Amino acid sequence: MDKREFNMDGILYTIAFDGYSLHGEKKGSLWIVGYQQDRKVLTLPEEINGRIVYGIGRYAFQRDPLLERVILPPSIGVLGYDSFFYCPSLKYIYLPKSVQTIEVTRLGDTPFRGCSALERIEVEKENSLLKSEGNCLLSKGGKKLIAGCKNSILPSSVKSIERGAFSEITSLKKILIPEGVETISRSVFYDCVSLNHVELPRSLHYIGEASFAFTYSLKEITYRGRKEEWDKIEKENQWNIGSALSTIHCSDGTFLLKAEVSPVIVS
Repeated sequence: MDKREFNMDGILYTIAFDGYSLHGEKKGSLWIVGYQQDRKVLTLPEEINGRIVYGIGRYAFQRDPLLERVILPPSIGVLGYDSFFYCPSLKYIYLPKSVQTIEVTRLGDTPFRGCSALERIEVEKENSLLKSEGNCLLSKGGKKLIAGCKNSILPSSVKSIERGAFSEITSLKKILIPEGVETISRSVFYDCVSLNHVELPRSLHYIGEASFAFTYSLKEITYRGRKEEWDKIEKENQWNIGSALSTIHCSDGTFLLKAEVSPVIVS
């Protein structure tokens, strides 16, 4: 095992040397960087020939059409962004207590972007930084929602929905955001093309860029506060670009919203 990369049972691994050790993992540990199996259920190994399996690399399982359930071993510490990008059949993933890092890009690319069949993310109770509740992946204290599923029920503890939490979950149709949530970050519901029912809390203070972008089925939003309070919410440019959103229902009436228009680039 002196090669940098090798294939075992249809899984492509790379050995972490000094230049690849981005998260403080032990030199010589393994990252999964590719997948070539035809399986619905996958339980990953904890080690191979004495080398621990530490990380899931970016795009490692991207666009696998069959994968439905993934059990990560108690050695995994990092999930790279887009590691399960557009796995259309993925329904369940188990994260052990060893997982400490969930990579998310500035634009909101998460490990589960586009996983439209995802129903459940389960986190081992002993994990010191993460937990699962209501089919959501949360920070341990429950204040930050890191990733959601098509059937998520947001816990009342949530204060912030983090970048890309529901990005490109095309099967998501309805989301009820509870009172207490103050921030909807960038690209949270980006390209959720089936989303047609949204309720926002009066506690909301901030809506990030592209958070409701390209939600083609979303024509109206219910906001539990007054129109005056809606107007005071900080909204980044292009927060609803490319959406069908035209109507906001407030507690004191309904008003029409001018939708963002996609920019025209002239060469």
